[in-house]
Amino acid sequence: MIFEKVLTLPSIDGNIYGGIGMETWQVILFIKEFKKACKERRYYITQREKNMNFLEKIGWTVDNMLDFLEKNLSHKYYYRGPEAEKDPKFVQGTVFAFNIPIHDYKLEELPPKIYVKIKKVEEEDYFVILSFHEGGK
Repeated sequence: MIFEKVLTLPSIDGNIYGGIGMETWQVILFIKEFKKACKERRYYITQREKNMNFLEKIGWTVDNMLDFLEKNLSHKYYYRGPEAEKDPKFVQGTVFAFNIPIHDYKLEELPPKIYVKIKKVEEEDYFVILSFHEGGK
């Protein structure tokens, strides 16, 4: 029989995380570090056409996007990761992806979820928001 490692961890954001697996803890820590980095302006946003078109479509600025991530990015919406950067021409880092519901926002023609992909560049201690666009159902 295989047993998953289970941890009871100290609070990192006022919540109690008892009995969670190591993968969940990795996601929670990644999100906490990302949110802190955003407050300290240690982030970049890729200017991909898909990301910029989506922000324009829903009428959001980068500040609106960051506010949304601050309020809604959670381990509950984890999709995949950690993964290494796959393209050798980009700076290496650890990548996590999320599908975050957007039903609480009163906007026309919204997708049910927003796909968010974020990379942490460990060597220089900053984050890159790689994707922020329409996600899956």
